[in-house]
Amino acid sequence: HAHTVPVYSIAFAPDGKTIATGSQDRTVGLWDTRTGQQISRLIGQTNMVNTVVYSSDGKTIATSVVGSSSVQLWDTQTKQQRTTLKGHKGFVTSVAFSPDGKTLASAGWDSTVRLWDTRTGRHIGTIAGHGASAMAVAFSPDGKTIATGNRANTVQLWNASTRDHIATLIGHADRIESLKFSHDSTIIASGSADGTVRLWDVRTGTHFVTLSGHWEVVASIAFSPDDVTLASSGTDGTILLWKLR
Repeated sequence: HAHTVPVYSIAFAPDGKTIATGSQDRTVGLWDTRTGQQISRLIGQTNMVNTVVYSSDGKTIATSVVGSSSVQLWDTQTKQQRTTLKGHKGFVTSVAFSPDGKTLASAGWDSTVRLWDTRTGRHIGTIAGHGASAMAVAFSPDGKTIATGNRANTVQLWNASTRDHIATLIGHADRIESLKFSHDSTIIASGSADGTVRLWDVRTGTHFVTLSGHWEVVASIAFSPDDVTLASSGTDGTILLWKLR
């Protein structure tokens, strides 16, 4: 209960021992998952923290804040900001690490997804052609595919190595707010402001089921480790659990 204002983002460290929380109070809280006690706090954000993501090795946290066009990388050992990634021309809405932790993808209102070398902070590529603000971005666990979602109600699939466009997934009736790959990289789930979660076959780009139950924006999605269950949370104040089979 160290935050006294709303929390907008939560992430587990890869070893499961720590949780990071991004808050409206412009800080990131780090918590011991066993005791529930606060370990530390990352201070120095310029606005409310809307995104918190751990790298696969647990050594780096990436954050973005509301209204900012940059991304901050933090060292989890020293609890200090390591670098700031600048280049977007609009508010950064979502960030995601590649499975090996070497690349960070950031989605922005400037209708681009920018790719960064996490070691040097250097910009290494841009994925454009979304046609609208990019709202969400995700790497597949096998590292082969990047998924992006936008305000034009579509999900785009891209080759992570070449950045070539693979497919456009059409079906939602409103903007895409959240994306998540299954752990076996065969399914992409998209959550939308239309209140639904749609499941797509990554290999073919085809839609095979729509999960309807929320009556407001689907803000976040998570697959269980065995890919048997999917959880979706909405701005309607509910978390729904879905048995995927």
